[in-house]
Amino acid sequence: MMANDIKTTLTDHMTGIELFSISLDESTELSDTAQLAIFIRGVDKEFTVTEWLSKGKILKRFYELRNEIADFMQINNKPKSEVSDPKWICDLAFLVDLTGYLNDLNLKLQKQGQLVNDLYSHLKAFQNKIRLWEAQTLSGNTYRFTTLSAYEDIAYALKKYH
Repeated sequence: MMANDIKTTLTDHMTGIELFSISLDESTELSDTAQLAIFIRGVDKEFTVTEWLSKGKILKRFYELRNEIADFMQINNKPKSEVSDPKWICDLAFLVDLTGYLNDLNLKLQKQGQLVNDLYSHLKAFQNKIRLWEAQTLSGNTYRFTTLSAYEDIAYALKKYH
């Protein structure tokens, strides 16, 4: 199931790649759960470099599979109440969106040929966005957070914040 998704994703990302390198990093977190990060760098016929880091998408994929993960944990007699807690899921959805914005900022900062003032402008713009998002979110407007906005129990979860 999940292995097929990983295989399909890797296959899609590797289409047209002539040469590639793969770096795997496995570490164990405090709860003794193994975490795997996959980094792939590929070069096509035109010498265009493609990079793919799975870690940036792991949180979103976890969110998308949260029901299946809850079922799996239940079947294995290791239920996790967080996976069905609307407030926790709301926090997770918010984190998915925020991580996406941070990944976008990271890509902007990595572009070659930028001057220091370009990097500073990206950072200042992001700071201003954060202030705006905070004001909007506090007033109940989650429009900029698409995963959070799409969460079916958002009204219930937001009540728990106040």
